[in-house]
Amino acid sequence: MQQIKPVLLILLVSLIACTSEIPEEDIYHVQTDYTGSSIARNMEFSTDENGLLDGKAIGDDASVPMTMDLGGGSAVYYPDVPGSQNIKIKVLEEVGYTRYAGLIFTQEVHLNIWENGIIEVDQEGIECKDLQGQEYISKKGNIDGKSAIIMVKK
Repeated sequence: MQQIKPVLLILLVSLIACTSEIPEEDIYHVQTDYTGSSIARNMEFSTDENGLLDGKAIGDDASVPMTMDLGGGSAVYYPDVPGSQNIKIKVLEEVGYTRYAGLIFTQEVHLNIWENGIIEVDQEGIECKDLQGQEYISKKGNIDGKSAIIMVKK
C-alpha cells in the first residue's frame, strides 16, 4: 500500500479540522416575534448617525417584511426574519457599526438567515457582539449536514 505524503496528510487533517461539528450551544440564532411568512431579500442595511437601521434595495425583487394594524398606525418592519437571503451589512465610517439581527457588526459582510435562525456569512473571521456583549466570530463548520460559515461564540 502506498504511503500518504506528509503534505497531503497535513492538508487532509486541516480540512477535517476546518469543517468540524460546531456545538449547538455555541451557534448564534436570531430571535424574532415576527409570525408572518415573508422574508427580507436582496437588501443592504446600515445603522445611520441617529442609531436607526437604514435599508436599501440591492435587487429588483428586494423585500422586507412588515406589519401594520388594519385600523392604521405605523408600519413595523422585520428586516432580520428567519429565511432572509442576500443581506449586505454595510458599516458607515462615521458610525462604525451596524446593528442587525441582534448583533452589532463592525465589519461588512453578506449573510443569509436560515429558517432555524442560524446566520450564515460569506467569510470567516467576522467579529461582532450581541446586545448583551457576548462576542461572536464567523467560523466554518458542519451544521445540519452541510459545511457553512456561521456566527459562533468566540
